[in-house]
Amino acid sequence: MGSRKRNWSHGCEPETPTARDSSAFTRRRMSIPSRSSIKVVQQFVESGGCLLILARGGIARGVNTLAEQFDFQFDGTTLASPTNVDVRAETTARPLNRMVPFQMVHVGTALTDVGSATVLSCVPADSQAYFDSDSSSNREAAGNPVMAARTVGAGIVAAYGQVYDFQKPLLQVNRRDIVRNILNLFTAHTARSDSTRNQETATPDATT
Repeated sequence: MGSRKRNWSHGCEPETPTARDSSAFTRRRMSIPSRSSIKVVQQFVESGGCLLILARGGIARGVNTLAEQFDFQFDGTTLASPTNVDVRAETTARPLNRMVPFQMVHVGTALTDVGSATVLSCVPADSQAYFDSDSSSNREAAGNPVMAARTVGAGIVAAYGQVYDFQKPLLQVNRRDIVRNILNLFTAHTARSDSTRNQETATPDATT
């Protein structure tokens, strides 16, 4: 059995950098990542690691410094709804939508650029949600992605405009299921990568 890759989650907030490690999951919180730390993360993902980038409304610009290295960009302005502080987003692809047809985005933000990534959830096209800015005219948020993922090298990167699910995952069954599905996204990718590597190792080279 090969060595298990560690999942790496990055969330940028304007706080003193801290780190909490475990054998299966490492979380880094930093204001603005340095070039050297970004290079380490890129090498980690390209060699088969899994990276989850979390953001919320009012994020520090450091989160986009990292996200843009993987062709993602967060708007950064808080999503809001005329009737509720939470914004309803529809899950659009597996494994995120397994038993979870929608999610409630709490003090979250949206992605403005996902390139060719797979959109896993988005604000519905008919939503009245908006970006709650300090200006007199708020921008509409309908149709904006909230979570997306793409493969990078041998690894995978997911960008998610909400941190609340990971702060209070057990308060609501829906949030617990979302966290489970996000982790399943990574474990499924890791399992496929391991299977591919094992097949390549087991297959004799026809040129020898």
